[in-house]
Amino acid sequence: MKRTAIIVFLILSYFTVSTYAQQNKVDVSYVGNSGFLINIGDKKILIDALFKGFEGDYILPQKIQDKLINAKVPFDDVDLILVTHAHGDHVDLDMVKQYMQNNPKTVFASTQQLINVLTDSTNRWIGFNPTKEKPESKVIGDIKIEAFYLPHGPDSRIINNGFLITVNGISFFHTGDVDFDQFTFEEFQSLQLQERKIDLSFIQHFYLTSDSISRQFVTKGIGGKYIIPIHYHFTTPIFDSILIKQNYPEAILFNEELQTWHMPTKNDEKSTLGEYYFNQPPPGDSAVVFAPGIISLSNRLESNIVFNPDGKECYFGVLEIKDRQVSCKIYQSIFDNNKWTEQTEAPFSLNQNISDPLLSADGQKLYFNKEGDIWMINRISDGWSAAEKLPAPINSDAYEGNITESADGVIYISSRRPEGFGGIDNWRINRLPDQSLQAENLGLLMNSLYFDYSPFIAPDGSYLIFGSYRALRDGLLYISFNEGDDNWTIPINMNRCGAKVNNATAHHSNPSLSPDGKYLFFRRHEADTVMDVYWVSAEILKPLKEKALQEYSSQKLTHLKGDYLGQTPPGNIPEVFAPGIVSIASTIEHGSPTFSPDGNEVFWQVNSANQKTILCLTMRREKNVWTAPKISPYDSSPVFSPDGYRLYYLPFGEENGEKDGPHFVEKEGESWSSPVCMDLIKRFPEIKAVYNHSFTNSGTLYFLGHAEGYWNNFAIYRSELIDGEYAQPELLPGSINIPGEIRNWTPFIAPDESYLLFSSSRAKDKNDTGDIYISFRNVDGDWTSPVSLGEEVNSERPERFPSVTPDGKYLFFSRFVSKYNEDVMWVSAEIIDELKVKNNKK
Repeated sequence: MKRTAIIVFLILSYFTVSTYAQQNKVDVSYVGNSGFLINIGDKKILIDALFKGFEGDYILPQKIQDKLINAKVPFDDVDLILVTHAHGDHVDLDMVKQYMQNNPKTVFASTQQLINVLTDSTNRWIGFNPTKEKPESKVIGDIKIEAFYLPHGPDSRIINNGFLITVNGISFFHTGDVDFDQFTFEEFQSLQLQERKIDLSFIQHFYLTSDSISRQFVTKGIGGKYIIPIHYHFTTPIFDSILIKQNYPEAILFNEELQTWHMPTKNDEKSTLGEYYFNQPPPGDSAVVFAPGIISLSNRLESNIVFNPDGKECYFGVLEIKDRQVSCKIYQSIFDNNKWTEQTEAPFSLNQNISDPLLSADGQKLYFNKEGDIWMINRISDGWSAAEKLPAPINSDAYEGNITESADGVIYISSRRPEGFGGIDNWRINRLPDQSLQAENLGLLMNSLYFDYSPFIAPDGSYLIFGSYRALRDGLLYISFNEGDDNWTIPINMNRCGAKVNNATAHHSNPSLSPDGKYLFFRRHEADTVMDVYWVSAEILKPLKEKALQEYSSQKLTHLKGDYLGQTPPGNIPEVFAPGIVSIASTIEHGSPTFSPDGNEVFWQVNSANQKTILCLTMRREKNVWTAPKISPYDSSPVFSPDGYRLYYLPFGEENGEKDGPHFVEKEGESWSSPVCMDLIKRFPEIKAVYNHSFTNSGTLYFLGHAEGYWNNFAIYRSELIDGEYAQPELLPGSINIPGEIRNWTPFIAPDESYLLFSSSRAKDKNDTGDIYISFRNVDGDWTSPVSLGEEVNSERPERFPSVTPDGKYLFFSRFVSKYNEDVMWVSAEIIDELKVKNNKK
């Protein structure tokens, strides 16, 4: 008897729970513009969906119009139709009449103004006439409707009602076309919407992308567990999904008509937080090992983990070391019958040596790395397809690392291909109009002269996380946010706002996001035998985004307009030139930038701190906007001739003529000629090398060359151009070239040869191995005793590579900030004019 009672109780409990779950099931289907079909339990509600649109802007697809007016699936058996106001992008009266004829059980509710036009003798037409101060409530069957008067504009003749609907304890609020400017915040807050604990808030999209006042109305005036943007069309500014997701990560976005979203139930949320993540307690803003003893084991190395969209499959990489041989494998576990299956090597991984699994946003593709190339398998009915190596330009002859893909199919990879800036760079794969693919280097924003690797793009494309050695330490995770129009914020360390993601002594890689968007997973490698999967709350992204948008906007690095990269001109105190563009904290700017006389082109050399990477970078001004930095083929020490028609440089590599000294290219329209060797070392082998070349208007060359008895056996030379050939180089006098251990180098000659700038250690300060000096050339060709440019220019740190801009306005030079960082400085060139005046008085 007791057993029978228990069985009956369990059966009744099952049906009670099952019925409750069905009553609280919520599906939201996007119809078009501001129109939605909302299913709550067995109730169907259609709001602002019976409309056609406008020619030349947006027309609701005809097949959807036909289903609506004929009450066909999914629009059959609708219990309630709501219309917020009588504008043509929200309602078409003929469509309403046709639908009401084809579905006799439906009730139509709207403003009393619209009902007065549509009403008939039945009670199926319900009008609302709330005031700004007092809403109006009515109950239709099991559906409670509260109407709020929310003005469309200051003197709109069309009345707009916002509707708060409650069914089975589930509530949603639709603003219609409210104009928040018609309320003070206190007036709007008095409606007490926020206290209603709304589940779904349908709000115009432009209030989700605008200022803090709008945010106050949205978050504190309305609230809502889930925010759903409305008015996809007919507005300015246009719909900006990236910015909406940046501001409201929980926002629900739709990509096409009749797309449906299922609102998670409390049971769903409990499962997602519990069983779906191996019953692990959720992390906070400090990263912790994920599933220790389950996924992260002490006797093996785990590389990364990914989950499929419903959270019931996981794949993770494992590195196994045996007899000093490393093998890479991918393991899997499936959540089945309320528990995770035993972790086993995935069938597609057997005997393959593959790593770094990555699932596409829809879970239908799985990418992995195999021996330095990226491969893919497709989900099929009984598992996964055979693996295929992805074509060029995703793969190349170089090493490819990780791959990541946004929900709309945009692919990012890391690659060691030679066109990059550093050892490994981040790239994007673009699809061209002809459907072919093109690899695009993400530039010096997402890349540096070091390793930049392991990118992860957010499913909605709103941010990019990647690993980097740019801080001159083991790889740390950085994040950059998409500001719209493919403008990205300057990457910042993910510890920037107090979260503990990066460990300064560990290597980090393989970031990924949990399918519910709540957690960030990544790999941390702390020692040869310690490598685990970590996770941290994705809530840390919110302050990082705010910080990035406020302080690290790409506007500081892009849209540069005006002379000298749009930088504010300096005064008499030197300032860092173009920080983050030319002067980068983790690099050595080896030389001053050289600008063309028209100011429209610039070249400069940059070295990595370990000197293993040396690049010549260039930018051009086109329609008054400077292009992003790109790698120039003119290897090092770029210098324009005073007339701008030649660019001199030093090549790398024997095959390029490195041992032959400087080469030059000549301007040919918008491009440059083939390189020509100056043949100086061939003609004058005793000088052995030519460094720091600088030219006068007449072509006379000043440079640093070999000279016995001077510092490091180098000194400053002068060679005059006579009948198209350079004469025997002559050492400058002892007042400039001091014999012994005093270094005198990096010369710059004035175009009119009236003065010489150079760096010298003659101050004999052990901590300062170089200051900038100037010597003036008198009419008889003699040189004055060099004088220091003074404390305004020379500091306690070494300065070198002086040069003056073609317009004579500014002095450039470099200054060591640290052992691993040398920045370009600039200052007004008036100091030279002042010293010239003093010299002329002598």
